[in-house]
This record gives sequence, structure tokens and C-alpha cells, in this order.
Amino acid sequence: MLLESNHINILLSFVRSISKSNDPDQLLSHNKRSSLLLNFLLKQIRDHTESDQKLLIDQRLENTIIALAYLAVELNDRCKIRQDIITVLLDFYQRIPTAKYYELASYNYKYALPPAEVFSFCLHTALTELASTSEDAKTRDNIMFIIADVIRKFVESIRKAANNHAKERYQSIYRYEVPFLFGALRSIGRISVNDQSLISQLFPISFNSSTQSIYIEQKESTNNSL
Repeated sequence: MLLESNHINILLSFVRSISKSNDPDQLLSHNKRSSLLLNFLLKQIRDHTESDQKLLIDQRLENTIIALAYLAVELNDRCKIRQDIITVLLDFYQRIPTAKYYELASYNYKYALPPAEVFSFCLHTALTELASTSEDAKTRDNIMFIIADVIRKFVESIRKAANNHAKERYQSIYRYEVPFLFGALRSIGRISVNDQSLISQLFPISFNSSTQSIYIEQKESTNNSL
């Protein structure tokens, strides 16, 4: 089963409709289509996280992570499934410092930020929103502690490679690790000025690839109209 944007939109629409309910978990369990899709997404991430192999982050996995983070932000804090999603996200997030990131051809960087920076910015935006909207102090502290720990691991890894003049690591540092740090730092301290979440403002209508360039979309639209 391939992850498609319309699947995410179906689930998001349903989550938004139940988010204000007194018992959103019960409503979700009664909607088999949404429940099956959500369970599939969670299982997909658990399989990656629990594997003994090195974690490989590709574009489809990026989109699944951002979609789940988006869903968790849209759900209210008393929803049990929200806590399940947060647990899965944090388990995955803690494996990112040792993960292998997918490569893009150099020409794809001409009009877009590095994919790792955009992914990191979206993910950290969602994680900080989850922390700020949680009524449970333990959950808030746990999310922020894990974020700080992951950032520390990235910084220490880059510093160690620089001190050891590890040239074989330079490509990973330039293409993935430093951009990931930039994305994380850009997201710190951002808050929404209204009731609309920041992550929903990043993806206001439909869920598109987190690494898709707006410039490229506009360019393609212009070319098609010629």
C-alpha cells in the first residue's frame, strides 16, 4: 500500500471532525476506514523503528512522519490515540541522529531548501506544538528533553568529525546533518497567534510532500499553461 495524499486528507478531515468530541477515541474506532489507515501508518513507523537495520529515511517515510505529527497536533490532549502517536514519533525521532538520509540529484537544490532542513523544520514545529498543547507536564518535559538530546547528538557528531578531519563524513554533514540542525533551530520559539496550528498553516489545504518546492510547483503550472 503506497501512501497517497488523498489518504492523508481523508484521515485529517475525520480527525478534525472528532477533535472537539468528548470521546474522540470511540468515534475513531467506529470509523473503520480511518482507524485502519491510522493503524497502518503507526505500524509502518514502528517497523522502521524496531528494525535492527540502520534506519533509512526516504521521502515517503518523511511524509508519513509529518502526517502523523499533523494528526497528533489536530487531536485534543485528552484523546488516547494522540499519546500513542506521540510515543511512536519520539521513538522514531531518537533514531534520526544515526539514520541514513536519502540523496537528491544536485540540480534539485537549485530552487529548494535541502530536504533534511524542510523535514526537520516541519517535524520540530509539530513536536514543539505537541509539547506546548499538552496538559501533562511529564509529556511536555519528555518531548523537550528528547529534542534537546537529539540536537546535542547532532552537534557532538559534527564537532567530532571536524576535529578528526573525517572527510568521508563531509557529504553527510553538508547534505543532511547541518541542514537538519538549521531546520530544528528555525522552529524554536515559533507560536501560532490564533487557534490554527502552525503545522496546519504549513499544509493548509492538502498534504503535499514536505520537500516539494513552491517555486517548482509554480514553474510547472506556468509551463503547463503555455
